Amino acid sequence: MKTVRESTTLYNFLGSHNPYWRLTESSDVLRFFTTETTEPDRTLQLSAEQAARIREMTVITSSLMMSLTVDESDLSVHLVGRKINKREWAGNASAWHDTPAVARDLSHGLSFAEQVVSEAHSAIVILDSRGNIQRFNRLCEDYTGLKEHDVIGQSVFKLFMSRREAAASRRNNRVFFRSGNAYEVELWIPTRKGQRLFLFRNKINLSTAAVAKTRFF
Repeated sequence: MKTVRESTTLYNFLGSHNPYWRLTESSDVLRFFTTETTEPDRTLQLSAEQAARIREMTVITSSLMMSLTVDESDLSVHLVGRKINKREWAGNASAWHDTPAVARDLSHGLSFAEQVVSEAHSAIVILDSRGNIQRFNRLCEDYTGLKEHDVIGQSVFKLFMSRREAAASRRNNRVFFRSGNAYEVELWIPTRKGQRLFLFRNKINLSTAAVAKTRFF
């Protein structure tokens, strides 16, 4: 019979109070990382139902509670995260009783989402440091005819720029993420009504939840 380890945190499992987690579309194996850039430290096989619950997460940061089987014992955790591209979901994990950590992760993520909503009267694209799309708001959908769920994780340089424009923008992007200084730039973007000139106001948003650094357009 399984035992319920109510006093156990993820630290006993991974050596981290708030490990990163990742799930793909093609596998029900939940992978845990102590840092975002390492190979998985541990993996857990989820049930089909558990994996489906995680895959219901959208691009807006949210949380769910789940009981995971760890070394023949049940460990209840909060998973805070979101869909990061077409085929992957990722975020942070916290033990269910680790309330301060859960609140911190969730508040960072939700404040990030609320900031996007508050500026929804503008066309907003949010990129990571590699130029991959993290958010694509409704006004962007209206302009381009593309849906957010179709462009998440794709390169903004390949979708919307010529080769020459992309090369220049990549250079600007590297400088931007190193310096963190906000700036404005005009770019011609293909829309449903042809090429249109957009003024992009770029700024950094720092988040310890699902996105480390993002670029607002």
